[in-house]
Amino acid sequence: MFLIEFLRAILDTVFDITGSYGWSIIVLSLVVTLLMLPLFWIAEMIQSRERRRKLKMLPALEQLKDVSNKQEKYFYTKTIYRQHQYAPLYALSGLLGLVIQIPFFIAAYWMLIKYTPIEGVSFGPIKDLSQADGLILLSNEWSINLLPFVMTSVNLISGYWFAKEKDKNEQLQLIVIALVFLVLLYDLSSALVLFWTMNSVFSIVKNGFIKNTVNDELVEKILASKVIKWSSSQIKILLPFWYVLLFSIFPILSFYYNNIEQVLFNQLIPFLLIILLLTLISSSIARLIFQNTQKAILLGLIGVALFFSYGYVFHFIIEMNLDQMESPMLFMLIPYIYVGTFLLSFFFLLKSKVKRISNVIQVFSVCLFLIVVVKIISYNLYHSINYVAEGDHNGDTELNYEKNAKYPDIYFIVLDGYANAQILQEVHDFNNIDFENFLKKKGFYVASESRSNYVQTFLSLPATLNMEYINYLSKKLGKKSKDTKLANEIFWNNKVMKYLKNKGYKTVHFKSGWMATDYNANADFNLGQKDYFDDFSITFLQTTLLNPFIGKILKTGYRENILNTFDKLANIDDIKEPKFVFAHIVSPHPPYAFDEYGNANDFSKLDNDWSNDSKKEYIGQLKFTNYKTKILVEQLLKKKKETVIILQSDHGSAFTGHNKDWNHPENALIRERSLILNAIFLNNENIEGLYAEISSVNTFRVVFNNIFNEKFQILNESTYFSSYESPYNFINVTDKLLE
Repeated sequence: MFLIEFLRAILDTVFDITGSYGWSIIVLSLVVTLLMLPLFWIAEMIQSRERRRKLKMLPALEQLKDVSNKQEKYFYTKTIYRQHQYAPLYALSGLLGLVIQIPFFIAAYWMLIKYTPIEGVSFGPIKDLSQADGLILLSNEWSINLLPFVMTSVNLISGYWFAKEKDKNEQLQLIVIALVFLVLLYDLSSALVLFWTMNSVFSIVKNGFIKNTVNDELVEKILASKVIKWSSSQIKILLPFWYVLLFSIFPILSFYYNNIEQVLFNQLIPFLLIILLLTLISSSIARLIFQNTQKAILLGLIGVALFFSYGYVFHFIIEMNLDQMESPMLFMLIPYIYVGTFLLSFFFLLKSKVKRISNVIQVFSVCLFLIVVVKIISYNLYHSINYVAEGDHNGDTELNYEKNAKYPDIYFIVLDGYANAQILQEVHDFNNIDFENFLKKKGFYVASESRSNYVQTFLSLPATLNMEYINYLSKKLGKKSKDTKLANEIFWNNKVMKYLKNKGYKTVHFKSGWMATDYNANADFNLGQKDYFDDFSITFLQTTLLNPFIGKILKTGYRENILNTFDKLANIDDIKEPKFVFAHIVSPHPPYAFDEYGNANDFSKLDNDWSNDSKKEYIGQLKFTNYKTKILVEQLLKKKKETVIILQSDHGSAFTGHNKDWNHPENALIRERSLILNAIFLNNENIEGLYAEISSVNTFRVVFNNIFNEKFQILNESTYFSSYESPYNFINVTDKLLE
């Protein structure tokens, strides 16, 4: 996953320079080749060593041809192998080059196979990089893909040229691999085949370099150097720590798997690297103290178990209602109990004699790791095969892509959980007329009866930005599924952004802190607080011994991220092209980090959700949101360039639904959750198509009709309610909104 994002970042960077996806793919292939060069050099060293061993053994093995007794011949052969430190398995060393390339190939495959910007993009004679090339036309219905054969030819030529001095087995391996790749890639996108073809071309130069730098004399010097001489005793000391490492990353992988429907794998990478580093350092220090590997391993296992179990024990106590004790001292004592347990374990191990660790512990660690890894791989394979993101493919979304530098900048600002004026009055007894009048005076159209089409963010935003209903997810995923990945993919690859990019727009995405809108790889720029912990990070850290400190981290990060977004939205001036700016601001949605004046709320207020006790905090944060939004609007409208501003909520609030059954929603909850703020500024007195009841799915249809003279049909206004437990069990509540 990390490697996919790494390759995508390189491709996007090169495209910004070249303006050609074809040349960007070629440069990407070159970069990958250069990155793999040191690994191939090492692989060639290993292969050269094994070839030398085989040559030294050859005279002795030739003498065994006359030995008729098979058992005797077998034992003689084994003796020769042992004398030369050779194993038959070494014959597979010729495949090391392929093994090195496999991770990059898989990453390139998944990156290019789903890379929507190349759809319909030509390069030279290739008409569409996202499709097989079909360069040799046989008839209207039949064609031959030429590029895969070019790739195979290059592979065979390269293999013949550089494998002349190798044995027949290695030569045969190269031929078979070339033919396998021909079959695998023949019908796939020409972008992927182009990538691999150029990789083969660059490999010719790479192989030539390696062939001229790796020789027998160099191999002998390196083999004789002290750098690679590592005694068997040292290996035996270090090897057991692998079980501690596997055990340490198991909780992270397990947490990921249990939340796999809402979490991206690349969010795990920092945690995996940190915990591996800390485990290695702490285990090394422990061994220096104990002068005993077994004791160091035991302390490492105890430390990992205590660190990652804290949050679960804490929440277990809460669920057992032990928090109703007369004093909160129990919760204050838990971290001290855990630290004390670790210290007692330390001193016990320091004084006691520990026999060799049972193999059971080692096997247990490996099994835990393998079980969760297999589950993760299985899920991702099933998801990749069965859950391909797709839309309704409505005919009216085939848009005109004529570029024009004079197009206006478009700001789409989502204020999460912002209920409309009616709901604020009915539920909170709060009159929001001052804010709405401010917007109207500035030229905004405020849709007084506007509604969201879905009542959850991860559904509402994809529908809005794709300008269509996404009910097909229910059939595709199942009504009881909680898998958000497909909805997130639809959001990231949305039609609005794709359309505007083809119009010449640069897209700017602001970091939100919520996973789905925290980063978009398809955006040209991702801005926001770099050090802010996202939802996944906070939730995961709450399961660890760091739980007591998370509240302060959340409070600081959450506030800073919101303030940073408001402050930076109006200061994106170094982009020459027209720009589309997306910002999902998690406010006035809880947690309530601000009072109405922008001051930090008490720590306890951060944990409040949609309970009735939190109404005051919600209105306070809403007032502050109004204040910051007014400033932002003033700043945006002062800009010389024509600007379109869309202020919209993804859904309303949910105070009337607190602790109620969302699978059978009451009318009051439906109204509160569905009616939203929706204010649009088009800098045009003769705005066509706007009306009081407009829903979010029609927002960009109306905007594009006015800006780009499109002829979108307005879809029927419908709202679908669903619970968090069954998000795809869509209940049509449109009629209830009209009652």
